[in-house]
Amino acid sequence: IVMYMRFSNLSRQEMIKSTQKLMEQSKESMEDYLMNMRQISDAAYYSVIKESDFSTESEEIQKGMQLLYEANKSRLRSIAIYNNFGSLIAAEPVVSQKEDPNVTNWFIHAMDEMENIHFSIPHIQNLFDDGTFRYYWVISSSRVVELTNGVNSQKGVLLVDMDYSEISRMMDQINTLENGQYFYLCDSNGKIIYHPRQKLIYTDLYQENNIEAAGYEDGSTEEIFQGEKRLVTVKTVSYTGWKIVS
Repeated sequence: IVMYMRFSNLSRQEMIKSTQKLMEQSKESMEDYLMNMRQISDAAYYSVIKESDFSTESEEIQKGMQLLYEANKSRLRSIAIYNNFGSLIAAEPVVSQKEDPNVTNWFIHAMDEMENIHFSIPHIQNLFDDGTFRYYWVISSSRVVELTNGVNSQKGVLLVDMDYSEISRMMDQINTLENGQYFYLCDSNGKIIYHPRQKLIYTDLYQENNIEAAGYEDGSTEEIFQGEKRLVTVKTVSYTGWKIVS
């Protein structure tokens, strides 16, 4: 019995170490990706928007956004600038805005906390109509920017929509184990960003303990969920506060 318990404990510790190592690698890849997205937002603001006058340099601003988009279009869906009333000023690629776009959530969030770049949970991009009638899953980053219009300046919001498939691909790569273990990604409030059973969760055919897991400290915790004893390991992604959960 003593030997069995020692062997069981050793196996458990090895499993935890292996899981944490895999999660650390995924965390680093995700942080690199999110840093790249922040750098794109910084480049759009400091190199294109901040030093430009929208009343006289609209063509130069559009050209700068176009160059930035073309250099990163494998990861991006769109870059857009809105004024302090939520009206679209410029966008790349150049597409028409839908008649009644819903900009409320990310716009208010950015305005409430001006010093940060905010990342949304995955959603279908519903701001623009590109004529193809295709719908894309994106994660939006938004920030407050200062817009110059002649002698006047005002606050606005810079929106960068990044393709959700990149995040999904990173998580798919580690969800290949067949021992009952799986990994998902949620934000600091527990909202699901990625889950291998995401479609079932959206249709209420599967439940996850994501709200509780979002409150766990980094490391491993035992929990009982739906009558099942589970070992949950959590790793926090820096800057965003997202949680990779095993």
